[in-house]
Order: sequence, then C-alpha cells, then structure tokens
Amino acid sequence: MRRFDRILLCLLTAGVCTIAAHQTLQPRIASAFPIDETAQRADHKIAVCAVNKVIRELLESDRFLPARAAIKLDEIIEEFTRLEQEFKQLQQQWEQAQRGGGGDLDQIQQRGTQVAARMEELEQTGQQLERQLQQLTIRQLKEAYELARSAAEAVAEDLGYDYVVSTQRTEDEFNLNPASLPAEFNARPMLVYPDGVDITADVLAELNLG
Repeated sequence: MRRFDRILLCLLTAGVCTIAAHQTLQPRIASAFPIDETAQRADHKIAVCAVNKVIRELLESDRFLPARAAIKLDEIIEEFTRLEQEFKQLQQQWEQAQRGGGGDLDQIQQRGTQVAARMEELEQTGQQLERQLQQLTIRQLKEAYELARSAAEAVAEDLGYDYVVSTQRTEDEFNLNPASLPAEFNARPMLVYPDGVDITADVLAELNLG
C-alpha cells in the first residue's frame, strides 16, 4: 500500500472512531448533566418586586414592631436628653453663683451629682438595650426577608412568572446620604421594565399588608 493511502486510511479510521466515541459518550454526558427544559425556553416571563419596600412594611407591621417597641430604648434616650439639658442649666447656675449671682452652691452641686449619676446609669442601660435592639432587628430582618421571598415565589407561581428580580422602583425615594448612595444604586438593578410586571402590590397583599 502506498504511503499516501496508508495516511488517508489512518485519518479515516480516526475520524470514524471519533464519531463513534462522540455518539457513545453523548447520551452519558446528557444524563450526567441534565438540562432544565424551562431554562431552554425562549419565552421566559420576568417580574420585578421592590423587596426592600416589602421588608420595611413587614418590620412596621404588628408581627415585628411590638417586639422592638418593648425594648423601650426611646424612653431611655428621652430621659437622658432631658437630664442632659438640666445638667447644662445646673452648670450655668453654678457659674453664676460663683460670681455672686445668687443660688445655693451646695444645693446646685448636690443636684448636679444626682443628675450626673442618673445620666451614667441611663447611658449604661441604653448601651445594653441598643445591643438587644440590634440583635433583635437582625433576626427580624432575616425573617422578614424569608417571608418576602416566599410570598414573591407564591405570587410568581400563580401569575406564571419564571423569574422575580428584586429592584427598587423608579418612583421610590433615594436616601441622599452620600454614604448610602452606592447601596441605593445597587438596589435598582432593573433600569427599564414594563409596568405590568411589577408584582410588589401582589406580594404585599399575599402578606396581608396591602
């Protein structure tokens, strides 16, 4: 057999073997990596939902708000602020009394000591309550997110949507604090979408918040 014929025969044999191997391995590969038929569809239905708004509504609902209000941090802050003003007034009275402007120095000093002690006590209590409130808020945020996600999933299934994108809406107000602006931008991944695909109201209704 001529050298060229032998080379051609080898190439043809290799090609046949490659085709055979491809045909043999293809079913195995397909079974090892099944493709979701839904993912192959060209008519995906995509909805949007302002999840942050839903979470805020949940946190202000009767399900979550009473637990945070029970910590009474606002009352501590209010009393501390009032005593802080009183302490400043006592300082002014002390300075006036020292200049001969009237007033009992001993009485002013005694009251100032009482106010300072109470302020220190309130500060310690306030720090403890602030930590409690922070921990509680984190737990509530996680729970509220799971509720919002589950409600969005249920609504999407009812309305025939395949995907739900979390996005703030164009009419939602920005937090104009410069440090918050990057987060505000990132919360709006969908820049353009049809009005009819916004299921936020449906999700709120699903959670009895509408």
